[in-house]
Amino acid sequence: MGKDFKKPRKVSAIVACALALIVTFTAGLNSYGETEMESPLAVEFDAAVARAYTDVVKEEAFDFELDQPQVIKIYNAQDELVKTISLKENETIEDEQTQMLYNRAKFLTSYENTSIYRLLN
Repeated sequence: MGKDFKKPRKVSAIVACALALIVTFTAGLNSYGETEMESPLAVEFDAAVARAYTDVVKEEAFDFELDQPQVIKIYNAQDELVKTISLKENETIEDEQTQMLYNRAKFLTSYENTSIYRLLN
């Protein structure tokens, strides 16, 4: 009689484990992926990336750096503007006095297409 009760117990235990596995697996599949809170953030992120990409593409289409000349500003020791030089691509300083001022000046900083120099006198 002991063997008769063990077989139905084993079958019911196997069925219970299989049912638990199926429920757990199904719940895991349903919860896998995007949640409702992540979905708007993902859409906002994708839109931001798309906007940034179009901005970069627009900037490359209109490259202003080629059109703008290189500007050199030379200041004296009292921070007064002495000379402003505007050079286009492959252009050199023609004036001898301006070239001498430029050679005597010390480089301070540059930003975009403007360089700032200062005379040390």
